[in-house]
Amino acid sequence: MADKLSISEYANQEVRYGVIPMLSKERLYSFWDMAFVTGAYAIATWCYFHGAELSEYLGFRQALFSTFGAICAFIALIAIIGVISSRYGIDHWIYSRAVFGYKGVMVVFLVSALSSWGWTAINAQMYGSSMLKVANATPLSLSEERWFEPIALTCVFFGWAIAMKGPTAVRYVTRIMTLALLAVGAIVVALLLIKASPSEIWNAQAVSPAEPGEVRMQYMLATEWNIAFALSWFTVIGALTRLAKSERAAMWGIWWGYAFIMAVFILIGAAVSVVVVGQGAEPTGDVTDYLLELGGPGLGLISLIFVGVANITTQAVELYAMSVSTKILRPSWSYRWVCTFWALTVAGLVMWGGVWEYYGTFLAIMGVIAGPVVTLVILDYFVVRRQRVSVTHLYKKGVYQYSGGFNVVAFLAFAAGVVAFLAVYDPIANEARSTVFMYTTATGASVIGTTVAYLILWRIPPLQRYLLKDRDAVGETREAARELVGESLPAGEPAGS
Repeated sequence: MADKLSISEYANQEVRYGVIPMLSKERLYSFWDMAFVTGAYAIATWCYFHGAELSEYLGFRQALFSTFGAICAFIALIAIIGVISSRYGIDHWIYSRAVFGYKGVMVVFLVSALSSWGWTAINAQMYGSSMLKVANATPLSLSEERWFEPIALTCVFFGWAIAMKGPTAVRYVTRIMTLALLAVGAIVVALLLIKASPSEIWNAQAVSPAEPGEVRMQYMLATEWNIAFALSWFTVIGALTRLAKSERAAMWGIWWGYAFIMAVFILIGAAVSVVVVGQGAEPTGDVTDYLLELGGPGLGLISLIFVGVANITTQAVELYAMSVSTKILRPSWSYRWVCTFWALTVAGLVMWGGVWEYYGTFLAIMGVIAGPVVTLVILDYFVVRRQRVSVTHLYKKGVYQYSGGFNVVAFLAFAAGVVAFLAVYDPIANEARSTVFMYTTATGASVIGTTVAYLILWRIPPLQRYLLKDRDAVGETREAARELVGESLPAGEPAGS
């Protein structure tokens, strides 16, 4: 059959679209590629949307410190996970088999993936809102009730079409769009400075200022949203950083793309909201309205067009990365069918519309999942295993089966993190349950709870043997490598690399 692949073609396809480790010579992304890809993923209207949500509670100065402090600090944890993936050329979900067990990782991945698609749905909805407003600013008048969903769904479709072309297409598209979006950001900042003086922007107050006794509470609540926003990107990171040419490119590309650039655009979204609402605009919460108010029918429309189109590249990056990661469930699944399935999932969330409506609760779900999972992956690799893992046995059932495929110790620590989160914060009412929240936030409390629980459990001798039963497998991997290369590996080299 014409569509049948040779063995070499199939292997190459699985390297790019599947779970096979990538060799150094096969890597595609330099530092700049990583920065462009993650930057294009980060710079979507969800940044403006998140910034507008923050402006409800924070003035510009508060938003500046909360956003840069929380996002730049916690994205560093995501960057560390990216280093693990880059070191071995594997998705971090493959490594997570050592953390959660061969079956346990599937449960964690599905829960994480299903919740994180809410971001992509928001992305498509903001695209629909932007494009509808652009259309209605022209002689073409479209009914929001009739056309909003169909337009939003085109964002999903175009993103899916790019993702189907694979990582090379994603790289070239994001290079173009990231530069364009940085230019748009500069235009928006220029419009802000025309609309208001620097001192007016600096002193701009929250859209809904807090009562005197609630100022700190609102600041910490917004900071919690920022932390959850930052950590929620962990689901896709490994599928991107396995393509990085070096660990340095992976780490710093992520930090500049996800952390710094994303924080800048969130802050721009907050600034736009507090300035235009402070000057009398209707506080709709939809930043597309604010951009039109700021730039008028000319530059405002140009900004909306570029930001709207950027959401397509964001869809493409998300669909590619998550589809590759999904293949840990069953490597034989077709990348194209998996990508199509997830695109349809996003389309369903767009038509439902609930993620946008319950944004605060959605962020809480991301925090309660991402905090413990990110913490466990980092602790397990750097503290418990001391950077020694058998890559060979990550692909074999047996060593990382633990108890019926589940690492009970990791799940107990995960549960401790969830309990810590819920003990200090009510995710439904969006309010603190304990004064501890005022010092740690909810996601911060979950990170601390998970860390303490895992390190205590790890120190119990029987549980330490339970966690480190791969030590013999690591030794086997090193001996096999020695025989292969005909010489001893350096003593400090990570096993399985």
